[in-house]
Amino acid sequence: MKKTVAKMLCASILAVLMLGLLVGCNSDIFLKELNVRQFGDLLVWKSADKASTYEVYQNGELLESTVNTYYRVPENKEEQTYTVRAKNDKGENASKLSNEVKVARTVFSKQEILKVDLSTQSGSIIVKDDIKQVQVSGSSNNACLVIENRSDDLFITLKGVQMTAPAAMSCIGYGEMPEGHTPQFTTCIELDGNCSLRAGAITYVPPQPASGSGISGTAGTPGVASINLAKMVIYGEGDLKAYGGVGGVGGKGANSKGTHMQAAGARGGQGGAGIACSECYIMLTGEITTVGGAGGEGGTYGSGNASAGGLLGSLFVTPDNYYAANGYDGAKVTGSFNVLAGVVDWN
Repeated sequence: MKKTVAKMLCASILAVLMLGLLVGCNSDIFLKELNVRQFGDLLVWKSADKASTYEVYQNGELLESTVNTYYRVPENKEEQTYTVRAKNDKGENASKLSNEVKVARTVFSKQEILKVDLSTQSGSIIVKDDIKQVQVSGSSNNACLVIENRSDDLFITLKGVQMTAPAAMSCIGYGEMPEGHTPQFTTCIELDGNCSLRAGAITYVPPQPASGSGISGTAGTPGVASINLAKMVIYGEGDLKAYGGVGGVGGKGANSKGTHMQAAGARGGQGGAGIACSECYIMLTGEITTVGGAGGEGGTYGSGNASAGGLLGSLFVTPDNYYAANGYDGAKVTGSFNVLAGVVDWN
């Protein structure tokens, strides 16, 4: 009897241990519930540990499985309810369904889609407020997208784009906005292949103060970012290289005249950031490389001569080629970035 009880006790302990082992080996059954955010008709979420695929449901019915951490809902004039859940590497265990997001996606008309071929278009390409989607392809050394203020979110697709902006311009940025106004719409940038964006360098040279004024030069103008947007999402498949623009040169100091000695030049302008924003979400199958622009060259002293400034002038004439300090290089990025998927190099 005692042997039977002992055997039953051992069997029970063994069963408990085996159950614990199985639960430990399959801990991914407790995949964390996803938090889905909406930008227009684009759904985004953070990648989940141990998850290999994500199931998207429409009104409770499985719509599609994807390996990406974003999903653009299909066209549907009526509002639909979407949820997402993560599945593990074996495709078996899954998280609970995410929060519900209600979205309606209308079909864009031809008038609402702007197609840009950089091989034939250049300069500042205006994206008016009635445009819903911009499709960009090709290469250009003198082109940029200038977005007007709007109420709806904007979608931009970059298909293998290689773009350098005109002087002092971002590759993607805003046009004139009301003073003190911060755009509230989100710009969703989709990468379709590897892309490169380079901001235009500052070419403005500050005017030199009048001779004999003793006034130092004016600081160089700061460079601009390759992408300069308040709220944006970068998603898709491909690598992105973003280069900030070179800062402007510092101004030359006043020349000597009469009893006034020559004046010092000014520091060059700081280089632009690779990407600048207030808030950005990144979901990429690829890598983003950002490089801040170089600082502008420092300005020189004004021209001097030994007779200016009396005795001191004859003793302290500074060579005309004596430069002020160059501007600081720009930051890789500025703003708040949330990397939900993909690789970035600015950490």
